[in-house]
This record gives sequence, C-alpha cells and structure tokens, in this order.
Amino acid sequence: MNKAKGRMDRGPEKYTGKAWKHHIAEDFEKDPKLLGPGNGAGANSTIFLDYDYMVQQLRTTRQRWYIAELDLQEEPLYFQAGVTQRATTTRDIESKEGFKPIP
Repeated sequence: MNKAKGRMDRGPEKYTGKAWKHHIAEDFEKDPKLLGPGNGAGANSTIFLDYDYMVQQLRTTRQRWYIAELDLQEEPLYFQAGVTQRATTTRDIESKEGFKPIP
C-alpha cells in the first residue's frame, strides 16, 4: 500500500503551479552537495503550495530551513480533506535550482 495514500482521504488529484519542499539547514551545512540542482521532493514527501503559509509555519519551529521551488505541471498529489496549503507527493520531483535558505 502506498504510504501517502494510507494517510490521505482520497486518491491523487492533479495540480499545476508552484510548490516548495522544505528541509532542515543542518543537513545542507554538513554536505553542501545536497543543495544542487535536481534535488527536490522525494516520493511521499509533504510539500507546501502556499509560500507565505509555509514560511509562517516553518518559522514557528525556531529551526533554520532551506527550501526548493518546484514547478508542477499536472502533478498527481494527495490532499487531506480541508487542507489546501500542502499536499503529499506521489513520486520524486526535481527542483531546477535546488535548495536555498529561506530569505
């Protein structure tokens, strides 16, 4: 069973638009090769579809974060009922520019 499907309320829905994957800064500081182009969201990852909401949520954790912008075209994503600001991926998704610190 697909791990993401098991925690979502319905099947995948296609989404087109910008999205962002987040990751803690310490991993990139230990291994800067992880920053490069191509790195993005893995299968079954949570991604944000609303940049401002993402920044607000991540700043409440008091950790430092890096983010990768994703340009999605008809991407099948799992959504939780009533949640529109984030979704779960169904496959690995590359980022053209890789991860960067939140400005």
